[in-house]
Amino acid sequence: MNTKTKINTKNKNNTNTQEHVNTSTKKIGRPSALDNMDLSRIETLAGMGFIDREIGYVLGVSEQTINAWKRHPAFLESLKKGKAKADSNVATTLYQKALGGDVIAMIFWLKNRMPDRWRDRHELAQDVDVKGKVLFRMPRPGQKKGLPETAPEIEKDAD
Repeated sequence: MNTKTKINTKNKNNTNTQEHVNTSTKKIGRPSALDNMDLSRIETLAGMGFIDREIGYVLGVSEQTINAWKRHPAFLESLKKGKAKADSNVATTLYQKALGGDVIAMIFWLKNRMPDRWRDRHELAQDVDVKGKVLFRMPRPGQKKGLPETAPEIEKDAD
């Protein structure tokens, strides 16, 4: 529906003219499903642990559309609130299981909360000198990246 209104204006010569102005506020193009979206539904779906692709499937849109809708602050806020609720529920359950003696939950918790002390993989650098001896540099507890030159060295004959 295109609405045009005639407006009387004066031009440079001070004579009256009529101008047609579009007064319609209707958007051009296909309407977005986001315009009529119930944002509490987005929060609920995200709170149930649905990922973006699954939320898109439920809403009948692509994951790409969900990502485009994230530019709208209200949509993004609803999505973040729901995901935070889901994450909080999982963290609470994991914590309760760890406190209840579930060894796997304990290990998972410690590896993720204190990775410097509880990770499985420890860095070990090895240098071989030209005399056939192997020098091992042992990492210090809590050391994250690389090994400093001052790390204690242990010599071992290469056999």
